[in-house]
Amino acid sequence: MGGAVKLKETQEITLGYISPKDRRFQKWKLAGEKLAIELIGTDNKLSQKLGDCATWLLFKQKDDGLKLASSNFCRSKICPLCSWRKRLVWLQRLYTSLNTIRCLYRDSKPKKKLSLIFLTLSQRNCLIDDLGSEIKRMSRAWHEFIRDDEKSTFSPKIVPQEGYFRAMEVTVKLVNWRIYCNVHYHAILVAPQGYGKKENKDSFIPQHEWVKAWRRAMQLDYDPTAHVKFTSFKNQSEIVKYLVKPLNYNIGIERQLRMYQDRIKEMTGLPHSDYYSVLVGLNEQLKHCQQFTTGGIIRRYMPRRLTEDMDTENLVNIREAKEIIDTDPSTPNLLFRWNEGDYLLSTLD
Repeated sequence: MGGAVKLKETQEITLGYISPKDRRFQKWKLAGEKLAIELIGTDNKLSQKLGDCATWLLFKQKDDGLKLASSNFCRSKICPLCSWRKRLVWLQRLYTSLNTIRCLYRDSKPKKKLSLIFLTLSQRNCLIDDLGSEIKRMSRAWHEFIRDDEKSTFSPKIVPQEGYFRAMEVTVKLVNWRIYCNVHYHAILVAPQGYGKKENKDSFIPQHEWVKAWRRAMQLDYDPTAHVKFTSFKNQSEIVKYLVKPLNYNIGIERQLRMYQDRIKEMTGLPHSDYYSVLVGLNEQLKHCQQFTTGGIIRRYMPRRLTEDMDTENLVNIREAKEIIDTDPSTPNLLFRWNEGDYLLSTLD
């Protein structure tokens, strides 16, 4: 839809009518409202925060459609809408970095061919009360895991040193009325072509060596999980999207906990927990945790302008398509306000 938007003759003009691709705002806002409703009576302050997220959206009209200019994001770690915008930021950054690396090394002289490794690391579940400390423990282990200096205890070297992008994922389940979390890492590693392949005997590292290395880094007394998949830059799209999946929680668990909260507190033999809500627990335990980290050439060629800091500017300025060309400055901005399940066109104050 090029140029200024032509409006239909009705008092209720929705964002989805004017810009179909931006119906996603409605989808994620509804998901956030669902969480806000679940939290009423459990954590009213958090409920209010989620409910007040993105209650208005200000768009600029561009030649190729609408571009978000401003909004009132809540920046909560468990907010579906803020998490969606944050994922778009990192998708853009990662695609930019990988495509830059691919082009630079393809045209380099002498040519240096690179491959991608998709790595997943995990270990046993932890109680939700211990989630924050478990994440910190994994972060320290990761730095030991990827070290390549004289102090490193790993021999042979497991992780290629060209560069990496690491994403953290948390899943939740209820076992005997205890809330358990599984924290795992998904990572893209840049490696010389042929690294880890059987035909390249000098660099071949079997699966069990990755397991052994992660066990040593985490200082575990059991074998954790390590899955390794080798791929190429041509197949990066599916892997990149998998890396930045949304936070995974089950509303059904939240309702069970609320329904049987008094009974759970009276049950004997259960360890004490500060949380009788998955949402409250995740919000508190993830508050100061870093979901995405980078290193090496992936970090070097990643746009510096966009960081992981959850400020409004970063969640607004996302280039989701081609370069946007400014239209006539006299073209008015469009303001949409959240009202009864949809974003409706409103007048600017």
